[in-house]
Amino acid sequence: MTRITSADPEPIPESYDKELTRLINWMLTKEHSDRPLTRDVIKDPFVVAAIRDHKERLGDILKEGPKSDAELKTLREGLAKALKKKAKFKASLAQIISHDPTAQPLTPEQTKKLKAAERQLRNHLADVQVQIYIMEKQLADTESVETREIVSQLEMTLKEG
Repeated sequence: MTRITSADPEPIPESYDKELTRLINWMLTKEHSDRPLTRDVIKDPFVVAAIRDHKERLGDILKEGPKSDAELKTLREGLAKALKKKAKFKASLAQIISHDPTAQPLTPEQTKKLKAAERQLRNHLADVQVQIYIMEKQLADTESVETREIVSQLEMTLKEG
């Protein structure tokens, strides 16, 4: 708080979206009464668009989620499997990254295959991390009344915007 009210923030790099820059600068306004409240930030057109984009890219993960015990059990089992996959992919990736080319020189063909395997593992890891995020979000939404209320408020804000 002291840094916001007493120091000038470093300029935001020009590579960032102009609307994001505007929103951040608004949030860093020195005068407390000129800074936005949380409800103002949530209703900001940039944030509303970002929420919509997030929902489109990852699917409608902000819904309540499964309701039956059987659905919850299936979701928890799926999450456990995804976490095991993530650990396996990370271990394999660590093994590739730790390869010492001076100790065991590779041919150009082997190097090419190793880089392709690394790229493929990174893609698999990213996919699994998205799956884990979605499942954790669905479980949290199901198990938390407070989360459902927040999501409901966001949904209303989106409809109003």
